[in-house]
Amino acid sequence: MMILILAPTVLIGLLLSIFFVVHRYNDLQRQLEDAGSSIIEPLAVSSEYGMNLQNRESIGQLISVLHRRHSDIVRAISVYDDHNRLFVTSNFHLDPSQMQLPAGAPFPRHLSVDRHGDIMILRTPIISESYSPDESAIADAKNTKNMLGYVALELDLKSVRLQQYKEIFISSVMMLFCIGIALIFGWRLMRDVTGPIRNMVNYR
Repeated sequence: MMILILAPTVLIGLLLSIFFVVHRYNDLQRQLEDAGSSIIEPLAVSSEYGMNLQNRESIGQLISVLHRRHSDIVRAISVYDDHNRLFVTSNFHLDPSQMQLPAGAPFPRHLSVDRHGDIMILRTPIISESYSPDESAIADAKNTKNMLGYVALELDLKSVRLQQYKEIFISSVMMLFCIGIALIFGWRLMRDVTGPIRNMVNYR
């Protein structure tokens, strides 16, 4: 009897917990991706001037400031030139080739996202908005392939996983609490309803 009372509570609680934990984890990943895009896209625009002048110092200072400001989620910020060579990075302790595009791979035309275990890598192109002598600003003859390189941003997913573990713990506590409440109601049901009925049947 007690099993029949507890089974629906446990099953429904387990399914709801799994659904909300998975949904919340995906939501946290999307939030982290949005935070990364808000860092990398303005950085790509700001890096155009330094890439045109081949000024490593100005871009290096910029990415170092951004790295320190978002150090809770950012592991490294790297800038690569139009030959896919490392131009500057904010963290020399990490292997820059991990963020680098494979040899022969096309440059990203827009924001791209890759996930590898506990890290998320975002890449976006650095496109020159200035016009070269063979391009006409009046005719809007801008070469869409005029790329100066790309920016790569490595984000740490461990904070997301830690939040997921916290929510799994909270869900487990809530499910145990619901099971405890169901046990109390089941015990009261057996004592006040099932018990007297059984006694009446046995008395006859």
